[in-house]
Amino acid sequence: MTVPTLDGHTSRRKSTLFCWECDHSSPIDGDWVLRTRDRHIEYVCPDCETTLTRRPRRENADRDGTGDDRSTARSATP
Repeated sequence: MTVPTLDGHTSRRKSTLFCWECDHSSPIDGDWVLRTRDRHIEYVCPDCETTLTRRPRRENADRDGTGDDRSTARSATP
């Protein structure tokens, strides 16, 4: 996602993820496919299906203080 600045230039949101396989980019809460696994959530590129990252599920966060607040597989966009 690009955001216009006051001087007319555009900038990307700090939380933008980039797929290293196909150069797709989108905000962390953008169009990435989220897949729930046993102990983690995978962020998957909607274009080429590359898994970009795995993050601990929220249930694990309660025990160790880390994790992601999403616990079901879904697309990040409605």
